[in-house]
Amino acid sequence: MARASDLYRTHFLKPGLMRRATLSIFFLASLVALAEAESDLSALRRHHAWGKFAPQAWKKVEVVTESFDLQGRLSGITVSEITSILMAVDEKTYELKVEVVSNVNGKRFVSSPKTVSYGYLGESPNESIDTQIVDEAAVFELDGQSFPVQVREVMIRGERMRRVSRIQFSAHQAPYVLARSTKIVRDGEVTEISVQTLSLCTPYRVLMEMKRTALVKTTSRNFAGATTTVELHCEGVPGGVVYHTSVVRSPEGKTVKRSQLRLLNYGFDGPGAALAEKPLRRPSRRSMRRRRNR
Repeated sequence: MARASDLYRTHFLKPGLMRRATLSIFFLASLVALAEAESDLSALRRHHAWGKFAPQAWKKVEVVTESFDLQGRLSGITVSEITSILMAVDEKTYELKVEVVSNVNGKRFVSSPKTVSYGYLGESPNESIDTQIVDEAAVFELDGQSFPVQVREVMIRGERMRRVSRIQFSAHQAPYVLARSTKIVRDGEVTEISVQTLSLCTPYRVLMEMKRTALVKTTSRNFAGATTTVELHCEGVPGGVVYHTSVVRSPEGKTVKRSQLRLLNYGFDGPGAALAEKPLRRPSRRSMRRRRNR
């Protein structure tokens, strides 16, 4: 009777069989990894503020920006109307056409349309990206509720830039990225960004309809000062953001710039006649004072 060790050597230690078994295991592992990667990319697209829409989805916003001099006096007002149109979208990237018309201290400027492309984690086409899941079963606490989240670490590298983020991602609760901390190193200069969801159910009038929005606060700090932005995100609007206020402060804490964004219009079949150009009116100083005192 053949010994067990002989059978083992005969059937399992033949070089050809070993090579084929190793290749089969590697091939199966590659398929599993590929399927997981494709599923991950698909989930990112489904929950992205632009990626989940079809081409020709669009929105138009107005951004009013006030600039202040070193003495804190108002030095300039810029009113911009920004139209963003989704031109292309696939499992990895989306492409936007951006048109800007600005009124700077009473002078009107029409910028040439620009086309930009990004991945669903914020990477540009010429940047590399590495991502890994560090916690499959984390919990995000908000308003006395617990939301299961997946914690991901994302590293994006450019020619002279490295961006490392830790993201708390929910597959079921908009705005999906419930929190994010990011450190950016560019040419030796460091910027730290913190994003935190403050509320998941803030009523807000989107055009003529009351909708539920998420309140999100972003703080960015670097050697030049700090920027604090509070946004309202609406899931059914391309691009997500329907309103924001933003304040830029110097390292000494003085306000150097302040802006407000509001949604003007949006749709899903291209802007068409709804985006016929109209002159931009510079707000009066009286109206700006009233807005600041609200």
